[in-house]
Amino acid sequence: MALALYGAVYYLQKHNYKLSSILLAASTLIKMYPGVCLLGLIWVVPKSERKRYLSIFFGILTVVLLPVAILAPRGLWYALTYQTGRPFEFEATGAAVGYTLRALGHTAHVITSHCSWAVLYPGSDLISTLSTVVMILAFLLIIYLIIRNNLQLKPAVLSLIFLLIYILFFKVGSPQYIVPGLFITPLVMVELRKQLRPWLVARMVLLGAVLWLQFSAFVKLFLIETTATQGSFVIMSILSVVRTLLIAEAIFFLIRCLRQNSDVQLKPDGSA
Repeated sequence: MALALYGAVYYLQKHNYKLSSILLAASTLIKMYPGVCLLGLIWVVPKSERKRYLSIFFGILTVVLLPVAILAPRGLWYALTYQTGRPFEFEATGAAVGYTLRALGHTAHVITSHCSWAVLYPGSDLISTLSTVVMILAFLLIIYLIIRNNLQLKPAVLSLIFLLIYILFFKVGSPQYIVPGLFITPLVMVELRKQLRPWLVARMVLLGAVLWLQFSAFVKLFLIETTATQGSFVIMSILSVVRTLLIAEAIFFLIRCLRQNSDVQLKPDGSA
């Protein structure tokens, strides 16, 4: 999935729109969430090529999914809606609210749900709905800024922005979601000024480290230990809040990059 997304962004930088669309469709079929990158990539494609780009992308999805829809419609529907009934997974941004509530002495529970671990607390369903709404609004805001020409059309940067917004607000916050973001980071660096590249790498490395610590701490405190203590929730609260702030700051950093480095333009070969 990550390799296919890398190829989709790379070949868009190279102006090979057909291959980019094919690889983006492949990445989306493997793991659906890379499809959010289309929201940014489509604006980089020249207007004369956009219809073809979308036709290839959705055509591949249709060719693959239509037989499944005919032969196993209930299975396909279950696969597409499996995540909608889930509470906040233990790594998600919404879980940070639960950890913090419990650390402050309020009610919150770690439960098993959908073959994973989740954090359940009063009002979590409402916060989940609000999180989805805010995610959609954030997507629309970035698209609005693109349409208004307030953001430069850099495919790798835009892809990473949409991926990070998804990770920030989606209720399933698995660390695996950062993998495609790490894969395309070298492509993002090509689109930034040299002075900004070390800061991008530092942010992505730090974010990856915190995600690893968050996951490892949960395994240690809630799965290996027989009983989670109040201190366990305090530790998870701190790590989850730090994770949330790092993702949000990285998004704003990338948006500032698109607004500030107007002197960096992609050459036909994709280099800066």
